[in-house]
Amino acid sequence: IAAAVSNHNHQLPLNKQPGSSADLLRFLGTVMPGYDRLETVDTCLEHVRLLVRQLCGDDAAVVVQGSYTQGVALVGSDLDVAVILDGKQQAADARRPGQQRGGASGRQ
Repeated sequence: IAAAVSNHNHQLPLNKQPGSSADLLRFLGTVMPGYDRLETVDTCLEHVRLLVRQLCGDDAAVVVQGSYTQGVALVGSDLDVAVILDGKQQAADARRPGQQRGGASGRQ
């Protein structure tokens, strides 16, 4: 959504009535990150994934969360990520019935 809104070139027919879809698109174009920002975020995310693999091994995963995942990131939004260590082992543990996992949240 963000890329589509930020990349539109106002080529849609502009309706002169206040509250038109063109007004909404113009507004969204001012508050949503543009293509360049999204490209920068993608590049940074790839760097984070590379560093996590180097430091934590191939079983670690980087998961994007928050507004970028939901498609509602704004110009000043941060990038929320979670690093899941040993993700393959945790997935296998979760499939074993009756196994006690540590902590109230179920995390080890």
